[in-house]
Amino acid sequence: MSKERNSASKQISLEPDNNQRLALLCGQFDENLKLIERRTGARLGYRGNIFKIQGENDEVVQSVAELLKHLYRETEAGNAIPPDTVHLFLQETGAEALFANDESDH
Repeated sequence: MSKERNSASKQISLEPDNNQRLALLCGQFDENLKLIERRTGARLGYRGNIFKIQGENDEVVQSVAELLKHLYRETEAGNAIPPDTVHLFLQETGAEALFANDESDH
């Protein structure tokens, strides 16, 4: 089955619009976003502080949206977000488990 056909999508705005915080959220070469995509099966796109999330179902999309908002709050102190933190937040939100459950249904 192709993962290209995503059935749910959502657009979110991360506020306040701050380029330094957005860079911390995304990670070097967007490594944090790529990690979220790999672990959840979601597709992420962004321009500035507007993020578009596409996923297999509404639950995955909503979990990824909440994850991004939570990680963005973590950038308030001006510290980079290491991959370990992204992994931890993925486990806490349950987004990864939702994707794993959806995959086992196929």
